[in-house]
Amino acid sequence: MRSLSLTITASLLLLLALQSCATTDDFVRSGSEGTSRVYPITVKQAWDITEVVFRWEGADNIKEDRKEDYMVASVGTGVFSYDAAICAWMEPVDSENTMITLASKRKDLSKATAFTQANFYWRFS
Repeated sequence: MRSLSLTITASLLLLLALQSCATTDDFVRSGSEGTSRVYPITVKQAWDITEVVFRWEGADNIKEDRKEDYMVASVGTGVFSYDAAICAWMEPVDSENTMITLASKRKDLSKATAFTQANFYWRFS
């Protein structure tokens, strides 16, 4: 009986850990809404600046998908989770202007995260 109880407890803990490990890819697929701004830069410049700003904001696990025009990262990562996921989409408006759409999603709404969209755009500018 005791081994059954330990097995159930271990299974529940594993399930809880896996559930808290939602990836930033899940966030990208969720289609969360973001804020957009247009900058007088090329798409290549937008990619470069976005990566630098993500790093300034303490992001890690930065993933790029240039075919789908987005960069996604996590901010405030711990051993089993992250505090927020951030995603920026870079879309050319024309050859000299690029629209950046930024979305962020906190994992736990009861916790604050240092990352804000306002900070991202301030640093990006």
